Order: sequence, then structure tokens, then C-alpha cells
Amino acid sequence: IYHGIDGSRFEGAEGTFDRTKWGFSTDSEIVLFVGRFYPSKGADLLIDAFERVVKEYDGTVELALVGGGDRTETIRKKIRRQLGERARVLQDLGDDALLELYNESRIFALPSVTETFGIAYLEAMAAETPIVYAHAGSAPEVVGEAGLATAPRDVDDLASAILELLVDNPLHTRLQKRGRDRIEEFT
Repeated sequence: IYHGIDGSRFEGAEGTFDRTKWGFSTDSEIVLFVGRFYPSKGADLLIDAFERVVKEYDGTVELALVGGGDRTETIRKKIRRQLGERARVLQDLGDDALLELYNESRIFALPSVTETFGIAYLEAMAAETPIVYAHAGSAPEVVGEAGLATAPRDVDDLASAILELLVDNPLHTRLQKRGRDRIEEFT
């Protein structure tokens, strides 16, 4: 029996995230990561991939990493070194702000190679935020066709998938619909 979430909690949160309060540009696309900063979750890999995304994307894009743990300062230093103001670690958001951020984000990226289930994938689907994930662990089973799978630990594949979702609006819309449909299996 799968885990489930109440997808109705995400309704009405669209457009309510306070970008200024959390330091985001008003006109950027946001790529969201939610998870602990364990090496297996892929935050380091995502930062490396995002460096390429920033160079190749024709618009403004920012990375939000919601998480924590013993490696938080290591992640912050890596962000400062590689991405500057294009990324930030967010902590203590609270449930409402996190729901709003899921809805505000263009893409949810969690390249974890060890998820045993991945509630964050369900939250992204409930918010109609297309997913980029590593084809590993439970992610393929949970996400199904609601996201783009990448090769595990492949920086270039991860960057390519993010870039594809940033520029391909029809694909983005299809994945939003697939996420809406898929979340019905996880109530």
C-alpha cells in the first residue's frame, strides 16, 4: 500500500509565495529541491547541473534548496562558489510557505539515488510542478510518467532535463497533467 497525501492542501496556494521575503527575483523561473543534504539525495549534483543551466538558459532561473542537516554549510559554500545569488538554501519555511513554493516553482528536481518512497515527489505532483528525477530507487515507480528521468549521478543529463522543461512549454503542460492524474493514486 502506497503512502498518500491530501492533494487538496495545495489548491489555492498558487501565486501566494512571497518571492521578495525569501530573496527571489519577481520574474525568474524557480527550480526547487526539497530534502536533506545527504550526498545520496543529489543536492551537490543539482548545484553542478544548475551551473550549466544558468549559462545556457535564455531567461532568469533560480534554484531553491529546502533542506538541512550536517552538510548545510557545505552546500551553502558550494552555492556561493558556483552560483552566487542564483541559488539559496531555505530553512524554517513552515508548511504553508513550502506549499506556496511548490506551486510557485517551474520544476521540482530531486536526483536522489536512494529514495525508498519520496513524499516530496507526491507534493510536487499535487502542486502540478513537473519533476526531474534520477532513474533510481523508488522514483520511477512513484513518479511514473509525471516527470523526466535522468541517469543516476549524471550532471549533464540532469542539466539537459531541466533545460528541456524550462523551454518546452507543451512538455511542461503535459507533465503537469500527468502529475494531476498520477497523484490520484496516492490519496
